[in-house]
Amino acid sequence: MAAQVLALFNLAAVPFRDTVETIVKRAFAPLVDSGDLKIDLSDTPAASADHRLTFTATYDWDDYSRRGCFFRPLYYGVTGEVLLEAIERRNFCANVTRCDSCERVFRRSADEQGKMIGVTAIHEIGHMLGLMGKAAFPGANSEGHSGDPANGMFAINMHKDFNPIEMGGPRTRKYTIVSGDTLSGIAHRIGFWPAGTYGWKFLYDLKGKDGTQNKTLLKSGNPHKIWPGEQIWVPDPEAWVAFNRIAFLKDKTFSAEQVTTMRKFLKSGGNIIQLPAVPQRAPAPTP
Repeated sequence: MAAQVLALFNLAAVPFRDTVETIVKRAFAPLVDSGDLKIDLSDTPAASADHRLTFTATYDWDDYSRRGCFFRPLYYGVTGEVLLEAIERRNFCANVTRCDSCERVFRRSADEQGKMIGVTAIHEIGHMLGLMGKAAFPGANSEGHSGDPANGMFAINMHKDFNPIEMGGPRTRKYTIVSGDTLSGIAHRIGFWPAGTYGWKFLYDLKGKDGTQNKTLLKSGNPHKIWPGEQIWVPDPEAWVAFNRIAFLKDKTFSAEQVTTMRKFLKSGGNIIQLPAVPQRAPAPTP
């Protein structure tokens, strides 16, 4: 059977294109070398390609994924698509109402933003070539993801040290309450929205790096009565940025089992049904 063709579309929009192309070619070299796959990296790839990966410039920011200056995309890519703006703007903030308190996870360099686009591309291509479901390779979850930062199908929510930011844990620091503070107000500033309902509750229940919850640190025992000078745990943006950089920017490869699965998929003539593109719109102006 002739090699199937993987085409990458809109490469002209990709920052650090050379880095991205190098990562893709290295990851799938076993399949190319065996004659099972051809990769079209031209500026005008054929629409008839067997597998298509598109680099989309914008991301659809909603109330969950954008909170003031805090950009928290749900995905960096979906099957058949890499979302460039999601990678570019992902950040963590000490105060989501002040953009100068925010730090982007992937700085604009080949080693960070370029590498992250590349590893996202190989992840989505892996799905396209059959790495989906628990049977795809040992250690995969129901979506074909791995918790190993060195694996091409890495998903950070499977990392052994991951927990949602609203749960606190090791990536927290102490904040000293000042006059005029409320739990709702603090929750709003750190991005735990909606502040009027669940935001303050996340903060009240949040655990610090020593395992204590904020509810046990407040003298009154009442979330609506806090006093200047009291200290509570809040997320540590610098620690979250470091955790994401280390995990996502680790060199990633596919295991022998994964390569075998992709090769079988290609030899079978398999082609997954492409998901509809994520609706895109221009991002709202940054405050």
